Amino acid sequence: MSDTSNAIDAANLESVLITGCGYIGTALAEHLLQKRVKVGALTRNRMQAARLIKLGLSEVLVDDLDSDQWHERLRNSYKMVVNCVSSAGGGLVGYQKSYLEGQRSLLKWACGAQPDVICYTSSTSVYPQNTGDWVDETATTEPMTERSSILLQAEQLLLQDKAFMGKKYVVRLGGIYGPGRHYLIDRIKGEEAVLPGGGEHHMNLVHQEDAVRGIIAVLEASLVNKSDIFNLCDAEPSTQGEIANWIASRLQLPCPKFDPMKKSPRMQRSNGSTPDRKISSKKITNLTKYLPKYPSYKTGYLELL
Repeated sequence: MSDTSNAIDAANLESVLITGCGYIGTALAEHLLQKRVKVGALTRNRMQAARLIKLGLSEVLVDDLDSDQWHERLRNSYKMVVNCVSSAGGGLVGYQKSYLEGQRSLLKWACGAQPDVICYTSSTSVYPQNTGDWVDETATTEPMTERSSILLQAEQLLLQDKAFMGKKYVVRLGGIYGPGRHYLIDRIKGEEAVLPGGGEHHMNLVHQEDAVRGIIAVLEASLVNKSDIFNLCDAEPSTQGEIANWIASRLQLPCPKFDPMKKSPRMQRSNGSTPDRKISSKKITNLTKYLPKYPSYKTGYLELL
């Protein structure tokens, strides 16, 4: 991961526990360790745990977040917690297990441990708007799918909890891309560059490194700000067709074709309907020290290409 010290230095952070320490959590841990922050982690993957141990975390537990067994196994205390758990697989049951029951277990632990802050990384999929307009944190959240409904329930579980006395933050991440995660580039490079859908819906993306920057900015802002919800995407939402054609031109490949009859896994989960909205992240830039390194998909993808 690139050095992000020019924007967010994490100087005021003392200790952070990362639950669900995967793609975003590991990058977050790496940055915090560079700034000599004490970092612990919980992961359900033993191979991932081995990698985290090599990075030098203070402790790494292998367990499911929804299990209460890890509560007693945790040796150290932590001032802050970042819950960036992902689905355990298995469809809706996996979503329920990871996000909702995992959040419930975390809050049960926090009721006794009482860290100062819990930050939960949710998703912009909780916004159902489909008119191509700008959407901010004040917009209605009436999820289109059962999966996004579970994510919203996990948000509400945290924000409405009365037993945990610390500050509570929700960071709604856009579509994450970055090193090792560049699905669109891979599809365009494929022998049959035919993408699902019509290409007209807007994509709201965030680079892995900017996701880390945003989370750290929220943790630092928690020292003065009240509990809150933040969107975190780049500042240039563009249609899938525009992004795909731009990538193809940089690769000197033909513009990909779109097939409205072809459905992506996301479209299959939402009965063929894809939200079309432009997510605003002005709030996080206005209320925290967040400064993106990749304000546009062009700067982010150019480095990957």
